[in-house]
Amino acid sequence: MSNMFNYLPEDVLKLLLAVIFGGIIGIERELRSKAAGFRTMILICVGSCFFTDIALHLGTPAEASRIVANIITGIGFLGAGAIFRDSSNGKVSGMTTASMIWIAAAIGMGLGFGEYFIALIVTIITQVVLLAFTRIERPLDAFHEERTYITMFQHFNCSQDYVEGLFREHKLKFKMISLHNENGKTTVQWVVHGSEKIHRQMLERLIVDTKIESVKI
Repeated sequence: MSNMFNYLPEDVLKLLLAVIFGGIIGIERELRSKAAGFRTMILICVGSCFFTDIALHLGTPAEASRIVANIITGIGFLGAGAIFRDSSNGKVSGMTTASMIWIAAAIGMGLGFGEYFIALIVTIITQVVLLAFTRIERPLDAFHEERTYITMFQHFNCSQDYVEGLFREHKLKFKMISLHNENGKTTVQWVVHGSEKIHRQMLERLIVDTKIESVKI
């Protein structure tokens, strides 16, 4: 019992820092209205810190290593649950949230091991990447936008290969995600990547093409 109370002050410090660092990370996610927001990041950070601290108190390296490995495995399941694919356009979402869950757990584990300075540095780096790099990323996104094209044409007048040829001609990366034939007409949905300027040129080209009955973005 006395040993437990000898550890108590530092244990409390670790948990309090986990609340603070987890909260700092969670604020950005909360402001973006993400499912894994302020409270979630705090709980992940505190939970990882607590389990790691317990592992240290067990005294045996084997037991400590086993608990740490289980923390990493559990966080992997949480992260995987945050990632999903939109069947309508094939776009994968949740990668940043999954990464944040992983980082929050890593910071919590660092605090649990007593590596306060390293945990602080990782928290600062994470915030810089989330906030400052977002401003850099926005202009870059203008050169690589993802859009969904829906084209419709007559069987005898046009083909899927013809539309793909137009995409290649404009140096666009594309992927067909659905094809539907009905009453002699073919409707094809594509996910297309390229700059805003090239997307605009591609749309103008498809609109004036007499072989294409309709196009939507």
